[in-house]
Amino acid sequence: MKNSTSLVNAALAGVFALGATIGAGEATAGKPGMEKCAGIVKTGMNDCGTSKHSCAGNAKTDADPEEWIYVPEGTCKKIVGASLKKK
Repeated sequence: MKNSTSLVNAALAGVFALGATIGAGEATAGKPGMEKCAGIVKTGMNDCGTSKHSCAGNAKTDADPEEWIYVPEGTCKKIVGASLKKK
């Protein structure tokens, strides 16, 4: 019984974490003053899909030049290895 409870708790925690991640990305994307910055994303921390996958959080490697995140305008050009994605 204890293992079942732990499994259910872990599953619920995962669902809540996924929901928070998706909601945060959408909120950031809608804010004026943000830009898409590629090539600086850590594994699993991308904001949206690419030609390799269709969802946020699916980056398979660090610093993939195709993966991007939203950053405040003007930030991307200050980061070595980063590039702006066209809107």
